Amino acid sequence: MNDDTIFGSKPPPSPDTLSGPQLVVIEGEARGTAVRVEKEIRIGRRPDNHLVLASPAVSKYHARVIGEDGRFCVIDLDSTNGIVVNGVSVEVNQPHALCHGDSVVVGDHTLLFRNEGTFTDKKTGMSTIHFDVSKVREEVDDLLKGMDISRDPESG
Repeated sequence: MNDDTIFGSKPPPSPDTLSGPQLVVIEGEARGTAVRVEKEIRIGRRPDNHLVLASPAVSKYHARVIGEDGRFCVIDLDSTNGIVVNGVSVEVNQPHALCHGDSVVVGDHTLLFRNEGTFTDKKTGMSTIHFDVSKVREEVDDLLKGMDISRDPESG
């Protein structure tokens, strides 16, 4: 798969030209369009939105994306067709957290939320997220308690 597969003939904006948290349209008529998300943006069909998606499947004022203290969320503004984040429908007027790499479906458009700076070292491109392995092991052990994992599922 190459960029043309995802973005059609218009490539995505370079992270160098639009830095910081952003929404990039990866499917739909507006594919390749990107908007930086600072404190708040509005998405919809009307031209006074920050991200205009001119489609009958998109409400006039479909959604808001709000950023505060490095955290971001999307809010469905009681749109006709709703919002889906990573396959999960968002409740109307209820903030839904967004993380780097999340897919946001608005009408017949798919958006990608990018916030690389939060969890990525700009020099290496590597994740800056670290786990305490012993705590992860404890949590997994707790989850597995009470589960019968001794039998072979193929033997019935």
